[in-house]
Amino acid sequence: KAGSILGGLWRRIKNDPKPFLDGRTMEEEGVDAAARDFIAGMTDRYAVELYQRLFIPKPWVGVG
Repeated sequence: KAGSILGGLWRRIKNDPKPFLDGRTMEEEGVDAAARDFIAGMTDRYAVELYQRLFIPKPWVGVG
């Protein structure tokens, strides 16, 4: 599951980096480095919560 979550976040952040990444870091180091640092700094809990917020329709969260 972790690979799917991190892969999904990676693709989403790479496709639309502005809401997630620091503009200065993107300019100086590139989007890949900024995305890598952003994801690497996430706690497990934050990564799961962000994934749920971005990819799982709200009525599905908490069901089951």
